[in-house]
Amino acid sequence: MHLPDNFNATWQEINGRLKPTENKHCNKVGLLGEFAFGEFCGLYPNLNKSQADNGIDFNLPLLFTVDVKTSVKWPPYLLLKTNVSVPDIVVLVYYNEGNPRLMGWEFGSVITTKPVKDFGCGTPSYYINSNELKPMEKLKERLFLRGLSDG
Repeated sequence: MHLPDNFNATWQEINGRLKPTENKHCNKVGLLGEFAFGEFCGLYPNLNKSQADNGIDFNLPLLFTVDVKTSVKWPPYLLLKTNVSVPDIVVLVYYNEGNPRLMGWEFGSVITTKPVKDFGCGTPSYYINSNELKPMEKLKERLFLRGLSDG
């Protein structure tokens, strides 16, 4: 997985809209997760935001919002902070040695029923193990039925 050839923004410029710049590795990993999901469904994440995305990475036309979470830890857990907007769907990407892997997805409303824990960020997060997530093929079926995926 790599960024498009015509992508000219520096990581620092992207980091400025995502998260504090002291954690540049996480910003890059998160963005690569967003691009992996975008490749899956045929869309690019919106990089023209002037500030953090507040938990919404994709707006699928007239359908639902999607937030992509990327983990570098195994086994990966999907974490959703309790202080952000709850997206309709949350996708988990596992990133290892340059390779993002789509692990699964869940409805935001389901995730908000899961346990809450502070994982050291200072903000409690709902969490769910990756083995409890819906398979990506089920999401692709939904996208295909709505005409957003090339199948």
